[in-house]
Amino acid sequence: MSKGSFLFALLVCGSAAVIPGCGSRGDPDAGNGPLAVLVPLDTVGVELGDENLFFGAIASVEFTPGGELLVLDSNRRSLRVFSSTGRFLAEYGGPGEAPGELLSVGDLAVMGDGVIVVTDPRAGEFEFFHPDTGYIGALMGFTHRVPSTVDADGDLIVGRRELFDRRTGSSGEALAGWSRNSTEPVVVYTEEWSRFDPGRMASRLMAPEPPMEVSGSLVFYAPPDHESYRILAFDGSGAAPRTISRPGYTPVRKTQEELDEEMELFEERRRQMVGMGRGGAAMLSAEYAPGEFHFAVISLGSDAEGRLWARRGGPGTPVFDLFDRHTGDRLGTASGPDEMESWTFVVTPYGIAAYEEDPQDYPKVVLLRY
Repeated sequence: MSKGSFLFALLVCGSAAVIPGCGSRGDPDAGNGPLAVLVPLDTVGVELGDENLFFGAIASVEFTPGGELLVLDSNRRSLRVFSSTGRFLAEYGGPGEAPGELLSVGDLAVMGDGVIVVTDPRAGEFEFFHPDTGYIGALMGFTHRVPSTVDADGDLIVGRRELFDRRTGSSGEALAGWSRNSTEPVVVYTEEWSRFDPGRMASRLMAPEPPMEVSGSLVFYAPPDHESYRILAFDGSGAAPRTISRPGYTPVRKTQEELDEEMELFEERRRQMVGMGRGGAAMLSAEYAPGEFHFAVISLGSDAEGRLWARRGGPGTPVFDLFDRHTGDRLGTASGPDEMESWTFVVTPYGIAAYEEDPQDYPKVVLLRY
C-alpha cells in the first residue's frame, strides 16, 4: 500500500438534505449543491514492491458485507481479498484447470451469506469462494454462455448473457437470475432475439456492458441508450418493470477526440480478435462508426442509505444522479473527483472504490467515501 498517496481528506456531506457549501460543483438541473461528494481516502496497489499489492489488470472490484475489498485480476486470474483499510489478507484462484483455478475471469459478485461468485467465461462456469477459506466449488453445464457481468443479492445471482440459436441462426441477450445450484435461470427479466447479422460484428464488439445493480430484492438495469434516460426496476418475480427517468435529460455529444479514441480502440480489439482466430474474414472487413452521443447511464450502484447511484455518460467531472431505491424519486446528485473522469466507480452499501481499466501508470484501487 502506498502510504504517500493517502489523501485523508475526510469530507462528509448530508444525505437527507443539501448542506450549503458542501462541494464546489452544483447540480445543473436543480441549481443546488450535490448531496454527496466522493473523496479519496486510501490507495491499494503498487507499481513496484510487494507482489501481493501488484495488480496485472483489474477486471472487477467488490466489497463483502464485512467491508473487505475484493479485487479480480484478469492477468493473474485470481481473486484477492484485502481488509477495509487495504491490508492484504488472501489470494485465491490462479491460472489452470484444476478445482479452484481459473481459465479466465469475467466478473464477481457477493451473495447474501458472503460467498463470492466469479465468472469464468472460457471454462463456462461459476466458481465459488469464501473470503476466509477460499475455494468452495463450481457450477458448470450452462446451455448458453455464462453471464458476462453479474451481481448478487441473497441467494440470487443476476447476470446478462449472450444467446445463440444455431437452428434458426438467431442471436440475442438476456438479463436473468440463477440460484447457486441451477445452470438454468430461475427468473428471466428481459430477453431479446434477432436474426444473426455478420454486419453487426463490429458494433457488438464495441457494445458496452449495460449497467445493472441488485439490491434489496430489486434489480436495476439501464439499457444502452442515448436518446432517453431509462433505468428499469424489476422486482424479484421479474414482472413488468417500472421505469426511472431524469426529467430534462439532453443527450451529450462526443468530442472529436473521443470519437478518434473509440476508433483506435476498435482497431485494437479487431487485431486481438483476428489474432485469436475469431471472426475470420467478416471481422477483417467489418466497418465501424462510433455513435455521436454518450449513453445516458454508464454505471449503477447503491449505498447504505438506500439510494441508487446512476452515473451520467459524458466527459468531465463524474456526476451521479441519486434516486430513492424504492420509489424511484430523484433526490439530487453526487460528484466524484475531477481527476477521476476516466475511472470506473463501484458504489456499494459496504464500501466505495474506483479503478482504471486502462491506467497510464499502473493498476490500483482507490477507496473513497462521501
